[in-house]
Amino acid sequence: MKTLSLLVCLLSLFSLAERAEARVLYGATASGGPGELYIIDASTGAVIKDVGPLNDAIGTNYPITGLAFHPVTKVLYGSSGNNPAETAGTFVRIDPRTALVTVIGQFNAGPVNGSGTPAT
Repeated sequence: MKTLSLLVCLLSLFSLAERAEARVLYGATASGGPGELYIIDASTGAVIKDVGPLNDAIGTNYPITGLAFHPVTKVLYGSSGNNPAETAGTFVRIDPRTALVTVIGQFNAGPVNGSGTPAT
């Protein structure tokens, strides 16, 4: 009986930890400066933690313009927008504990017109 109670207690703790992790909101800087990863308070927008610079293993910094967290795999993805200085954007995986960036590949949405949408 003690073993069963302990098991139920541990499973409850894991369940709570899972729910808490799902509520983490990440933010990144990109506008005209170096990329930095932050944990944000979802209710106030305040920075809870500066995780660190969004650098790859050789120190290249990535200003991230888009973030997405996969709830099942727990992978944080990011993208850098293709600006006039770049021929393509970069799709990356980010370690949410360290901000370490791993490049997945390049993408190109095509030229952008004045309204911010891809030109046809």
